[in-house]
Amino acid sequence: MRRSLIHNGSCAQCERRAVYGVREKSILFVGAGVEQVPGILKARQLGLRVFAIDANPKARGAKFAHEFFNVSTHDVEAAADVAEWIKKKRGLDGVATIGVDAPITLATISDRLGLFGPSLETATLCSNKLIQKQALKRFGLPIPEFSAVSSESEVAKMLSRFKALVLKPIDSRGSRGVVQLYEGDNITQALNIARSHSPSGTVIAERMIRGPQISTESIIIDGKPYTVGFSDRNYEYWNRFKPHIIENGGDMPSRFLNLYDRINDLVAESARALGVRYGILKGDLVIENGEPKIIEFAARPSGGFFCTHQIPYSWGRDLVRVIILMYLGIPLKLEPVKPNEFCGSSIRFVHPETGTITAIHGIRDAYL
Repeated sequence: MRRSLIHNGSCAQCERRAVYGVREKSILFVGAGVEQVPGILKARQLGLRVFAIDANPKARGAKFAHEFFNVSTHDVEAAADVAEWIKKKRGLDGVATIGVDAPITLATISDRLGLFGPSLETATLCSNKLIQKQALKRFGLPIPEFSAVSSESEVAKMLSRFKALVLKPIDSRGSRGVVQLYEGDNITQALNIARSHSPSGTVIAERMIRGPQISTESIIIDGKPYTVGFSDRNYEYWNRFKPHIIENGGDMPSRFLNLYDRINDLVAESARALGVRYGILKGDLVIENGEPKIIEFAARPSGGFFCTHQIPYSWGRDLVRVIILMYLGIPLKLEPVKPNEFCGSSIRFVHPETGTITAIHGIRDAYL
């Protein structure tokens, strides 16, 4: 375990704005990359002592933590050992993550130390796409047809039935190893790509639905969802990066606000299926013939600057602050979400051709 004392508590970017009942508490961030920086800075602004772990010794957020530990977020035992050491030597009141797909790590730490976090059962359901889909199906929720596949012949059989499939490693992270497959495509290549990103070597195939997709972000309190993120996912590069599926940001509010209540109900039902009564659920859904269907859920705040930037701009509330208070186990009361009052906001990522960026213009105008 490599430990670095980064600061003694002073930070020019971390003006303290202590919240009653929070100051002098401490929190461990699972991940210290660029997407975790807003959370680390917000925690310090709230008056918390902040610890962080990351496999990258030069992670962007490391310098903003009071103490940083060079440990992978996906090394469950090593991360839990760090958390236990912090609890014993420094005191620890919460464990959090933002945009890091490490539910087992988060659940293991919270379970061992008696902290708020997803249960191990929920974490398992949200880190294995196959058993999650089986759980959602048992609850009668609308999902695309799916099946575990282990051979080219099994894939070919499904492909002949549905004409287009999405192959996914069941236990990878994000969109790694997720590929699109059509009749006439190279089945062996697609299966090998998906399988190579699965630690267990297991792949599922699901019927591809080429409808509009929606990202959701919901705060679950006593089983009731407050869906504060409701964005149209942007797939303008669907063909450019084939067979891979690369999302390029999104637009909030969604064009499908007429489906907000229906989707919010699906979030509530999914939370029950996944065992989430108090926590965060990030959802991916697709619209088919005017009806929403569930692709998958994650029991964590989203990445891609959705929860740290886009939702706060659109919702008008400090979601990162809410997330931190939740991970500290502080009871929350939220006002009803009014989706018709969402402000417009968009995220796009630059995918330049190979070359050297020599200048960037218009940054100041973009903020006006």
